[in-house]
Amino acid sequence: MAPHRGLVISALAILLTPSQFGDCNKHAIKVKGIAKLCKLSTEFRRVVPFVKHTASEWQTKLKDAKPLLSDIQVMRRQGTEQSAKIPAAFVLFMADTIEAAQNAQEELIKIAAEAAATSGLAAGAIDQTISIFRQTTLGSETDYCIEQDGNANKLTDFQSLNFCTSADNSIAPLVTTAAAAVPNEKISDTEFTDANIGDAKGASNKCAITQHGASGGYHAATHGTADIKWAAGMLKFGNAALGRNAFADISQNKNGVPLVKAAAEAIDALKRHADEGLSALTNILKIQETSKATFQTIKTQTKQPGTSSAAVDIEMNSDRLNDIRSIVAEYRKTTKPEKKQADARDELQNNYLTSGGPNADTGSTEGCPEIKSTADQACNKIKDETKCNNKPFCSYNETETDTTKKCKFNETKASKIGFSLPQSQTGGSGTSAASDRCTKHKDKANCEKET
Repeated sequence: MAPHRGLVISALAILLTPSQFGDCNKHAIKVKGIAKLCKLSTEFRRVVPFVKHTASEWQTKLKDAKPLLSDIQVMRRQGTEQSAKIPAAFVLFMADTIEAAQNAQEELIKIAAEAAATSGLAAGAIDQTISIFRQTTLGSETDYCIEQDGNANKLTDFQSLNFCTSADNSIAPLVTTAAAAVPNEKISDTEFTDANIGDAKGASNKCAITQHGASGGYHAATHGTADIKWAAGMLKFGNAALGRNAFADISQNKNGVPLVKAAAEAIDALKRHADEGLSALTNILKIQETSKATFQTIKTQTKQPGTSSAAVDIEMNSDRLNDIRSIVAEYRKTTKPEKKQADARDELQNNYLTSGGPNADTGSTEGCPEIKSTADQACNKIKDETKCNNKPFCSYNETETDTTKKCKFNETKASKIGFSLPQSQTGGSGTSAASDRCTKHKDKANCEKET
């Protein structure tokens, strides 16, 4: 019996060649995991279109906000009964909101650059892996690397992979057309769990790519003891045989896939910045709507400039803001847009560009004593304390002994709503164009020609 048994063993040894020993670990990969990789890549690809859409939306909102603020400024300067119902605190809050949105827009550039770079790198690495496996599964070849989920057959329907690889199996280019779709990087927390992926290893052993290094594969132990990481680290095999858990479970920890982790964190930061940076401005812009709107309550503070009094908390709810909206809507309905914008520019600029004032260096008024600040004059004419303080550029000073000048121009308030006096009028360094024209004259006649 022994000689006969030896013949059988020898025959088996002849039939099972070294390559056939290796075939047992050349497993195809189930399409389920590959499709989830494509889904993750698709979300990363949404970043650039989302950034372009957000930047455009930001610019549009700022463009709408500035003329709206100008309209409200002009209304309050007219001093009508209706315009007086718009609190100065609201105008100041609106100016602050616009400024904050402009600053946040600048910060968006930095955040968007990081999100686009990291997500683009991760998507490219994932798509390259998918493209390789897809190409090995085409045509009539009996060997293949992607297997159907429900059986041990070769994949023939590639629809679930079309978002990240094109028909000719090359990597699809990034879509750069602006789109409102928000990237969902959170799928990395929900889709890539061991339970969701299932057994990654296919039943067939017809994929040369996954062949174990110790049995003739491309990655032997002499190259390194660790597996090769594919798809930005999301898929691993090479030195070790393809296992059921070849896909990284990153639902709890992404430290093993630093590029995917960086992309997910950058996208999250981008989305939060876009939401926070525009929320206050979006709320304010409802003021320009013609029908009743639902506002988020505004909370701000106001402080009497030039005094030591504590800041007062101010809260304006949706009803109060709708009152302001109604006033603005009525004003805009009865005033031609081109006229109200011209009014805003002319009124706000002429007050200062034609103003004289003290010399910044000496404080002297010699040279142009007849030219006085138009803004100061406008404030001085107001005798009522409430009306004075309601003006966006005036403040009432109770300690002023001259009863004709208790209402004074207030630079701090004015700057909040876009007013800006030449520096020579406010005690700053340098001189304005108007001031330069004045101070160069030594006689009254030539000085007055400058007006």
